Amino acid sequence: MADQEAGAVPKDQKGSWMSFLKSISTFSGDLYSLTAPSFILSPTSLAEFPSYWGEPSALFAEMSKGKTPEDRALKVLRWFLATLKGQFTTRETQTGSEKKPLNPILGELFLGTYDDGRLVLTAEQVSHHPPVTAYFLENKDAGVSLQGHCAQKTSFSARQILVKQVGHAFIKIKLADGGIETYLITLPTLRIEGLWYGSPYIELADTSYIQGSNGILSTIEYKGKGYFSGKSHSFKATISGGSKTQVIEGMPTPSAVRSH
Repeated sequence: MADQEAGAVPKDQKGSWMSFLKSISTFSGDLYSLTAPSFILSPTSLAEFPSYWGEPSALFAEMSKGKTPEDRALKVLRWFLATLKGQFTTRETQTGSEKKPLNPILGELFLGTYDDGRLVLTAEQVSHHPPVTAYFLENKDAGVSLQGHCAQKTSFSARQILVKQVGHAFIKIKLADGGIETYLITLPTLRIEGLWYGSPYIELADTSYIQGSNGILSTIEYKGKGYFSGKSHSFKATISGGSKTQVIEGMPTPSAVRSH
């Protein structure tokens, strides 16, 4: 363990890293108020994170193309699962560890477009303490929009940081017959592991839900990697309430998802 830690933490910041670990182990309250060592800080603002909702832009537009409620519920689930990779595993792959995002200033805006401008994102930091980000995405041509907000409540437990994502997302789909179908999405809990090695990484935990106005419910159970077994970022999703129950298992990439 000492060798792993030595390889992950810069030599000139070992002292500050150990001080940081000691401070979070005894801290009571929201860990966002603590200052982390510079090598673990990200240049990305927390206000930019809603952009991950829009990155699977083709899947976002596909949600309105389902012919039946069951088809649309499945398309919503597949889009949601595809967003998880960008939100929770991309930075670990690119930099070798998760980084603490910048705390946005109140009123900070992040604007984005996808698919040659067909999908438009507006995100705004609506609270500074605690940090709360509100967002709205819309593809008018596809008749699909998403709005929501997200805050984080963090705490230290044993050898990990627990992040409870407070908030939800709400999808609205315009149907071909002029009707509206909606989906309420809750957010998974995050476990930040690898702290003692100086290489934090995220594991999804607990259960999140996607409840459709058509009565169809998707229940996503996040398994993650245990101390001795299991695969990182794995899940099991069950779609119920339609004509049949469907189960999807895999990891949060479109190509890795399989149903049965």
